[in-house]
Amino acid sequence: MNVFAKYDFKVGDSEMRLNVKVNCNSDKYLTNFMRMKIVDKNSSANQATEHLVFNNMNVQNLSLPKNDLGYILIVEGNMPYNTTEGQIQIDV
Repeated sequence: MNVFAKYDFKVGDSEMRLNVKVNCNSDKYLTNFMRMKIVDKNSSANQATEHLVFNNMNVQNLSLPKNDLGYILIVEGNMPYNTTEGQIQIDV
């Protein structure tokens, strides 16, 4: 498993909506082998029920509860082939 990106963020308002889109310009098939995880920092690392996992790289209108510690957005993948180095673009 390769980790491509890891971002910490906080939800300031429970009415906030989150839109996340991951794109790879150098390999258009790369996103087929990637997933996003959103981990609640208030939960234990072993509590998988507190982790949101998306196999779609375009998540829209996501609502997360406000918490003190925030969240971690992780983009990871496991490709069955070698790909050239390129740039992954994440729009939030």
